[in-house]
Amino acid sequence: MSTWAVGHYQNRQQRAQFVAANFAPCLSGRVLDVGCGDAFLSAHVECYVGVDLVGEPSVVVDLEQGTLPFADASFDTVVCTDVLEHLESLPQVLTELYRVARRYVIISLPNMYALGWRLRFLRGQVISKEYSLTPRNRHKWLPSFVEASSLVRDKLPPSWHVVWEFGYYPPAWWRAGPIYRRVARRYPNLLATAYWVLCEQRET
Repeated sequence: MSTWAVGHYQNRQQRAQFVAANFAPCLSGRVLDVGCGDAFLSAHVECYVGVDLVGEPSVVVDLEQGTLPFADASFDTVVCTDVLEHLESLPQVLTELYRVARRYVIISLPNMYALGWRLRFLRGQVISKEYSLTPRNRHKWLPSFVEASSLVRDKLPPSWHVVWEFGYYPPAWWRAGPIYRRVARRYPNLLATAYWVLCEQRET
């Protein structure tokens, strides 16, 4: 992994700000937001297209169909944050992200193997609402950091490579020091609550 990410988020609007703060150089062209919800990222992007079934998408798309209604390389950057874990068609949609992107793909997935979720499970509690019998928006997958990283890399087309891969760690006083950061980088599967990656297509 590379440098520590800037900022924190607790909701979708703050997550859009997190994307803007950490990936600003990648958001200057035409941007597709896959699973955009209320399109909060549009406030940070000049040329924005959002797709979803709910919220305020520019184009209504059922991602479970496994395809995106756009031509190859029709967007400079494709953003897909905390969406893939909700889809039965996760592998197909992941492949589609690379197909419609010309330069960059930004992805995040939750790490449900993080220590906090493990402790909830050991105490007999529901890991999170998304895995309960009355979910807000049910997760179809239970990804770990390592598994998410492997999946993204396995699906990379030949002309693509990983530029930046990092774990997200929520704010806490005991996470602030350099010792924690060294341990966290070594054991992201245990301590990161989300997996983030920036992929880039090599210039031909």
